[in-house]
Amino acid sequence: MLNSNTISSLTFLMIAAGAWYLAGDFTEMGSFFPRVIASMLAVFSLLQLAMSLMHKKKETPFAGIETGRVVSLLAGIATYVALMIFVGYIISGILFLAFFTWYFGRDYDQRIPAVRALLISAAVTAGFYIVFYHIFTVPLPEGILFGG
Repeated sequence: MLNSNTISSLTFLMIAAGAWYLAGDFTEMGSFFPRVIASMLAVFSLLQLAMSLMHKKKETPFAGIETGRVVSLLAGIATYVALMIFVGYIISGILFLAFFTWYFGRDYDQRIPAVRALLISAAVTAGFYIVFYHIFTVPLPEGILFGG
């Protein structure tokens, strides 16, 4: 009965409930976006849970997951957070996205060149910066090196 889809859907459902609850401390406007995302996560988690219960297939939980990739991603996220403290959101976001776009894309036939990964990550980071900082007025970390 328990397979990776069931376990992950229950996990994401708990994350959605926690996000909904924690967003209650925000202002009405500030809690809108997190609660929309939490609601969407809950809906898709419930759909995945229903599908995993209807299509019961026996499998070893998390079979086929490459441990090295998971560990490298977790280490990258920890590095990203540490970098954000020192150099802020923009630089750490660009470096994180560029590295992992290149790193995870290197196993496929069409490798993404490092320069292209850097340009794409700069555009994505700039887009998120504009949306969150200028539109939603969410303060983003500036980093200790830049007076944050």
